[in-house]
Amino acid sequence: MRRTLGCAALLALALAGASGAAPLPEGLLHGTVVHVVDGDTVDVALPHGRTRVRLIGIDAPEMHDSPKLDRDVARSGRSRAAIVALGREATAFTERRLLGRAVGLELDVAHHDKYGRLLAYVWLDDGSFFNAEMMRAGQAQLMTVPPNVRHLAELRRLQHEARDAKRGLWASEPATRTRRRRRRHHARPSTLHAVAPLKKIGRELRADFSDVAD
Repeated sequence: MRRTLGCAALLALALAGASGAAPLPEGLLHGTVVHVVDGDTVDVALPHGRTRVRLIGIDAPEMHDSPKLDRDVARSGRSRAAIVALGREATAFTERRLLGRAVGLELDVAHHDKYGRLLAYVWLDDGSFFNAEMMRAGQAQLMTVPPNVRHLAELRRLQHEARDAKRGLWASEPATRTRRRRRRHHARPSTLHAVAPLKKIGRELRADFSDVAD
């Protein structure tokens, strides 16, 4: 009997691996998504009440008229209409995946931003890491705000993949930004070696569509 139970457990683990399910992190806060504000912000019903949650490490395009949208237009090289359209697409993506779903919230070092929003990585009960899904689909881009950098390497890698594959917001990257990338690529090696460390730090702390505070 004991041997049979052991075989059944091994089979269950094998099937879980084959289905692509991943073990969930420990210590998650469990709740249900009851409202999607935009691509990177949702309201979650937790045991102690409804809480606004800002997803860590990603930034979706803005879709509401605001000073933030004005800044996004100025820095991204895209039109206001283009950014709003991308924001609506990202919001629809989040609604399809999260609205009404049970989720687990993984916290990092800092738990709240200056607006009082809970900062979290969002996991679904099938083991899906939603922050990573947004990056993989090109529905958001990297936004790093130390000290919350636990999944930085994975999110950065997925952004590179989405950008190379021209998914989502990378499918219509402005020509001005493309030319800047090409100029950087063809710069003299000595210049690249001198400025690469500083530019890397700048990219990690900067987002094209938002300030780190928004």
